[in-house]
Amino acid sequence: MPEKTQTSRPGQSLVLINPPAITKRYLKTKFMPFGTAVLYAYLKEQGLPVVQHDFLMDYLYRSPDEIDYFNPEHGFSQEDFLAALRGEGGHPGLEAFARKYTAPLDPTAAVYAFSIVAYHQYWAALLLAQRLRRLNPAAAIVLGGPFVTIRPLEALLAQGRADYFIKGSGEVPLRLLYEMLAGRGGVDPADIPGLVYFQDGQARANPKSELPAEEERPPDFEGLDLEAYRFDHPLTGPGTLFLPYRLAKGCPSRCSFCTGRLVDRFSLKSADKVLAELKGLAARYGSTSFMFADAAVNGHPGRFEKILDRLGDELPGIRWYGYSRISGFTPELLRKAKRAGCFSLFWGVESAHQPTVNWLGKGFKVERIDRLLDAAREAGIKSYVHLMFNTPHETEEDLAALIRLLDRYLDSEDVVFMPMRFLLEPESLVFSQPDKYGLANIRPVEAGPFEREEYLYDEADGPDWTGVAARNEAHRRLLQDRLDLIRYKRLLSGIEGGLFKRLPPRLMVRLGRLARRSGPAKVVHRALLNRIKARSLALREQL
Repeated sequence: MPEKTQTSRPGQSLVLINPPAITKRYLKTKFMPFGTAVLYAYLKEQGLPVVQHDFLMDYLYRSPDEIDYFNPEHGFSQEDFLAALRGEGGHPGLEAFARKYTAPLDPTAAVYAFSIVAYHQYWAALLLAQRLRRLNPAAAIVLGGPFVTIRPLEALLAQGRADYFIKGSGEVPLRLLYEMLAGRGGVDPADIPGLVYFQDGQARANPKSELPAEEERPPDFEGLDLEAYRFDHPLTGPGTLFLPYRLAKGCPSRCSFCTGRLVDRFSLKSADKVLAELKGLAARYGSTSFMFADAAVNGHPGRFEKILDRLGDELPGIRWYGYSRISGFTPELLRKAKRAGCFSLFWGVESAHQPTVNWLGKGFKVERIDRLLDAAREAGIKSYVHLMFNTPHETEEDLAALIRLLDRYLDSEDVVFMPMRFLLEPESLVFSQPDKYGLANIRPVEAGPFEREEYLYDEADGPDWTGVAARNEAHRRLLQDRLDLIRYKRLLSGIEGGLFKRLPPRLMVRLGRLARRSGPAKVVHRALLNRIKARSLALREQL
């Protein structure tokens, strides 16, 4: 791992990069890069020569023929990729990818700083960093963002493709790092919060960087192609530009399965700051459509209510959506949210069985689920409900409660379910304290580096991993028709017109059930499903 000791020439730029991914099996949403835009606003305010680039939208929407690890037509092998990281090249797709996304960058920059949200972006950042190191060896390469903040240091160091890492909020560390590299003010790397640096061949990690929410700048999207983020939304109209913003930093919850608590400490913005900044963003970008990027908009219900009371009066025409907790929401607060412009909420429900809700650390009573979903429907707010199945210690009671919840709302147009199977997240509380949560013998599943990490586990005083796997498969089969119905409804809702738009989702479920028993039916079902996917916008557009 090289150590940066040279100073930068005055005027060299600090380049912020929201990297592409290495597979299009990425959540395809037209989110503007909130993290880099907030960093940009702060660094520009400090007088630094900062520029920003967002390559994710280009990769997902404008580049159908680029590398895609999980697409046989555009794929590459693990060996191809690792060879490219070593600078050996040989794979034309990987070489073209690296050339394309480094070409727009300042070749004389002092710092290239990557803001990484997801692991697919991490691998892309390493590939771009390898080429940048060859093109501009004097520059410092920095990796930061939520992925880097959560990731264990030893896992980051295994690749050795950065000069520095930043854990936590990047504003102050990037400013001080730039000043240090430019030889200004005698800044020492040991004094830069959140910085991981290298000294005498050893990695040294400073305490995580934290910036209170009240000091966070509103995002500045200068230099980005705003047209790339517009799309036709059924509620907000054609060419909608959703502006990302957050009312608070961090998450107030300590869910046992989640690593979100590790990104930022929970802190609030004042109502005055929120209103002033939302008005400023609306005026600057000509849009009153917002995506609130909070872990939960109602993380502090009292502050949230104060903001709602002012939004409708002070920013007429605002439309927004965001994530929310069951805890801290009431029917009255939902009505206030509607009056303040809310058209959709994403609920972190996860389970409808009280013992599992408690095990997951969700902290709500299950009877509140129906109450709030019904109140949201009455208020005219569409609900997207996150659910998990195959959780540890899953029982028949879990399955029955989940089925009851699904069956109550599956035919509703105002409630959309988003189920996923449980995955044991590294650094989650369950992972870190398995005894407390009744797990034992945790070990990784053998998988390639481009797959999401997955772990096997035994249940203490219960089945070992083979028994857990058998139970999970049996429960998944019992849920199969409902899971298929949710998937088909989502795909078919994204078709704008024609014959497929009129295809009943339950007919697809019956065909899928037949396909599991009949070879010819399987061929028909697969062909029909591929045609639907090709015509559906549901997997390509923002909710």
